[in-house]
Amino acid sequence: TRLEKAFNTRILNVHRGPELVQKLHALDKIAMKMRERGITVAKENFDHHREALNEELWRMCFAFRDQVPDQNVLLGKNGQHRSLNQYFFQTLRVPVVERNEDSEAPSLNAKALQTYVAMYAETKPPIANLARTIFRFRKYSKLLGSYIENLPVGSDNRAHPWWRVFGARTGRWSATDPALQTIPKPNEKAGTPGMRDLFCAGPWLILVEADYSQLELRIVAVLSGDEKLLEWYAAGLDVHTMNAQEIFQTKTPSSQQRELAKRVVYGLNYGGSAETVWKSLITDFPGLPL
Repeated sequence: TRLEKAFNTRILNVHRGPELVQKLHALDKIAMKMRERGITVAKENFDHHREALNEELWRMCFAFRDQVPDQNVLLGKNGQHRSLNQYFFQTLRVPVVERNEDSEAPSLNAKALQTYVAMYAETKPPIANLARTIFRFRKYSKLLGSYIENLPVGSDNRAHPWWRVFGARTGRWSATDPALQTIPKPNEKAGTPGMRDLFCAGPWLILVEADYSQLELRIVAVLSGDEKLLEWYAAGLDVHTMNAQEIFQTKTPSSQQRELAKRVVYGLNYGGSAETVWKSLITDFPGLPL
């Protein structure tokens, strides 16, 4: 066909074009086989997480009602009720920091909530705490919806995600329905439950988790020629722990301090300003100064 002919002509003009297309087709076959086979869902853990997430959401509902006695102001199922906008912008009269891209109306999106937590952490703690409660309620609500209520489980008790060979800008594989590569690890400080035990190996199979060890930071070390980073990697040390030692001036940083140091490093290396990184941290680390 005309489209196929134009496509093949363009491929020939790309460096290693035919070779890459051939590899893509081979990887697509693997991806479809992975989707067909799927991954086993651990029923007991599924039930546990459903109960735990619902309990946590109820706690946040009670905390919210203590913070906002007005019965006309509601969280809604996903923490997106329109009365929240009215309460923030008309009753509390907080300044607008984000707007809806389509309507230009004041927005109470995640970025706005993080900004209010940072903005009022010291001057108006009740507003900061309210923004934090809504932020966390939405996070838990999303976990419940994505991995429990809307988890597509077949009659074989297995999830069958779509795998995309070139689905991400970074060139990595990606998965959807469910997003197997973004299942959260437990983070006590951030109040995030670990949910990776939702999936398990089937009979006579082994489930392997593999990841590059600090790949982006290793690239930064090589490209920058930073002596301390290269020294730490050459010695086989954990860079995030070493960095936390430097930041907090302690030989034994806690897991929360290591997590903070790690997020600062990646936030800055991905182009975030000090204030941007601080705003992304303040909801999980109350009292953190800029």
